[in-house]
Amino acid sequence: MRFIGSMFAALVILSGAALAQNEPQMGGKLTVGIEYEPVTLDPHVTGQANARRMLHNIVDTLVYGDDEGGIHPWLAESWEISDDGLEYTFYLRQGVTFHDGEPFNAESVQYMWDRIMDPATASASAIAEMGPFERSEILDDYTIRAYLSEPSALWLRSMSSSAVAPVSPAAVEALGDRFGRAPVGTGPFRIVEWADNESLLVERHPDYDWAPEPFGHSGPAFLDEIEFVFIPEAQVRLGTVETGETDIIEEVPPRFVDMIDENPDFNLLRAPYNGSPLHYMINTQVAPTDEVAVRRAILHSVNTEAIVDNLYAGVVEPGNGPMTATMPGSVEGIYRDTYPFDTEAAAAILDDAGWELGSDGVRTRDGERLTVRINVLTDVPEYGELGQVLQSQLGDVGIEVVLQPLARSPWAASNNEGTDYNMVGMGLWRNDPHMLSLLWRTDGSAFTWSHYSNPEFDAIVDEAVRLTDVEQRFALYAEAQAILMEDAVSLPIYDQMNIMAANLAVEGIVFDQSAFPFYHATHLTR
Repeated sequence: MRFIGSMFAALVILSGAALAQNEPQMGGKLTVGIEYEPVTLDPHVTGQANARRMLHNIVDTLVYGDDEGGIHPWLAESWEISDDGLEYTFYLRQGVTFHDGEPFNAESVQYMWDRIMDPATASASAIAEMGPFERSEILDDYTIRAYLSEPSALWLRSMSSSAVAPVSPAAVEALGDRFGRAPVGTGPFRIVEWADNESLLVERHPDYDWAPEPFGHSGPAFLDEIEFVFIPEAQVRLGTVETGETDIIEEVPPRFVDMIDENPDFNLLRAPYNGSPLHYMINTQVAPTDEVAVRRAILHSVNTEAIVDNLYAGVVEPGNGPMTATMPGSVEGIYRDTYPFDTEAAAAILDDAGWELGSDGVRTRDGERLTVRINVLTDVPEYGELGQVLQSQLGDVGIEVVLQPLARSPWAASNNEGTDYNMVGMGLWRNDPHMLSLLWRTDGSAFTWSHYSNPEFDAIVDEAVRLTDVEQRFALYAEAQAILMEDAVSLPIYDQMNIMAANLAVEGIVFDQSAFPFYHATHLTR
């Protein structure tokens, strides 16, 4: 088997007009079109990607992880790790303030960790980043030590996630449940107004002077303001950047890439997401997908190459497997090596399992129709389009597909409950193969929507996260990927990519390890 790349692999592709960098000027408002409105901006609660995109510019983290695998000082000026890997001592930057004027110090870091670990916080992502964290000890106002229950190869890098960003304890206590509407961090921008179903407006934090070295600019942001405008419809979002209503749009649908690339008035920015592909998690606890034969037939039946060509103009690559092809430790081509597109093989599997094809084209067994229910998130139109394609392709082998459109809150509740659906589309972006644990380890995180439990898989990923030797870790994660494919718990559709379009006046965007943009050093030339 072939592993992909070095420990961390990322690529940002810039195309369109030449990206000449002008001398940055202070001032101006950047308008950013994004796909959907998040439920909350509380970094310790949310698990939504669009929340993270905005939070990147509102909060800071102890360390900064760049897109080449490097770890840089940020709110922590330096750190020490004990020889046994169980103690992390952080020496914090002095003179940092939250947006409400409260000081950043060791007490606020301890407050953050304790809040994330508190079950009452109901963290979606942050709790997973904390890993084997047990407790912390304040050594002085600007020194804090974290104690782990076991070594972790990725704990320091986890501290670069905006999910574990320090926030003002005073603001959390004062705002209570309303904190998610107006989080108070130490970042280069602070919240001005959140207009429901419309936009989020942030303004420069004038005292900011502690950006990490890779940003190339440590002081206050160049921009006066950023307005994030919520535009779910892809074509409408694209139209706003063409008319000048927005300066930059995120999540450009691949089918529009060639059109933008050929337009000299725009720059196209592309960065592959590491983590899972856009895939369908298959529920292993609800009939008929509680039956491995049905799950394997599904994986044989879906023509991802045709999906990529027809829906995504061939711009992205078909899904590699449980992890994207650029993901460190990914086994290249594991999905199609295990399950080639083969409707005859799918039909044979179902025949052998006793599912007989009826006169109406739907298989039955003991009077039960072979019906698969797919949860469809209504505020992301892509899922509706994919659902219709799956309805057609699975129908070709006698599997009836029922689409269940749901708004975000009931969609998430249904996925977590796991009793009334068979498949759900999603993607999780991470930079370490530990991501497999978050999606498929028994009770691994808030995203275990396959409701899968396999003690052999659990033991392998638990051992892998404790190792520091890269090749040993990758070998174990290769075993884990093979188990997931054998058990057919994921239907990979395509490896995702962050595609953005910007007018020529936008310069100075920095991407992090997750292919998310920072706008601290961004400036306008108009």
